[in-house]
Amino acid sequence: AGGGGGSRTKKKKKKSAGVDADALLAAGAGSRVRKKKGLSRGEVKRGMRRLMGRVRSCFDKYKVPGQLVLRVTVQPSGRASAVPRGQFAGSATGRCVAAGVARIVKFPSFAGPAISFSYPFILQ
Repeated sequence: AGGGGGSRTKKKKKKSAGVDADALLAAGAGSRVRKKKGLSRGEVKRGMRRLMGRVRSCFDKYKVPGQLVLRVTVQPSGRASAVPRGQFAGSATGRCVAAGVARIVKFPSFAGPAISFSYPFILQ
């Protein structure tokens, strides 16, 4: 009877260990890298600062002064796109700058849905 009891104990241990490992994996304990939600104000500024050369280049090309406001959408992957608003909506200057966002601006990846914000530039 003693030998049969030992095999039951081994089975219990194996089953228990399997459940614990599954529970840990389901809870995400195997992954130590966690993405934060959204972007900080500093990350937005750093990402958009990369666009300054393009903004100057577009202004130098078209010579239209004013406030260019971009409506920027950032995907969780960190990829961005933009649409010019206000006086530069539909203009060559607005299209020039907006095209630069997709090619130049990169943000850290994050968890959650895409985020959108407006970002102004003064062209003079």
